[in-house]
Amino acid sequence: MSVPPPEQLPEALRAALTQHKARVPAAMARHPRPYLTSRGELIVPRDANVKYHWWAEGQGLRQTLEELGAWPEILVRYVDWI
Repeated sequence: MSVPPPEQLPEALRAALTQHKARVPAAMARHPRPYLTSRGELIVPRDANVKYHWWAEGQGLRQTLEELGAWPEILVRYVDWI
């Protein structure tokens, strides 16, 4: 899948993106992402997007770890099946 360069996007969409792009960093700051520490520990901030709350029917640990680019050695610590 390829994304067309900005000059090929419809004018209405380009205007909407320009109008709302300043809101993106603020929205991301409200919902910090999970991360892996230097020791390979998964940290999911309490105020992270509910998508990452596996304990509350969010996506599974494996999917979150894969999103974060966790190495296989880290995956086996958190996921019983590989």
